[in-house]
Amino acid sequence: MPKNEILIDKNKISMRLDNDTLYSMNINQLEKFYCLYIGSEVLANDSTCYLLIFNDKLWLIPDSTYGAHNLRTWIEPLIESDKIIIGQIDHLPFKWRAKRFFFGLEAQLAIKDLKQFNEMEPRISILHDANLDEIF
Repeated sequence: MPKNEILIDKNKISMRLDNDTLYSMNINQLEKFYCLYIGSEVLANDSTCYLLIFNDKLWLIPDSTYGAHNLRTWIEPLIESDKIIIGQIDHLPFKWRAKRFFFGLEAQLAIKDLKQFNEMEPRISILHDANLDEIF
């Protein structure tokens, strides 16, 4: 069993972190779902992560996380809502990265305080309406 993973069970999502802590939320608690493209065409570096925004927490999920591909099934019922957003940002805050150096853009699986997201949200460019085939 992988240490870092996403588990989907009907309407419930769980995140298991390295320290074997398991966090769970229900889909009806989800306020926003971001598919976030990270990188710059100038530097030719890119990465994708998912941001799940709940009441006061943000789940940061790199697309390479074991089980992240199952998010498609979990959010499919929300596709007609305004809860799914596709966006782009040049880089994540250093504290959000798996490797904390300039070219390390891959997100680190984590739960963050929503205040941190509110500070970076103005830097996100919204691309277009959600299309599951583009997200996953």
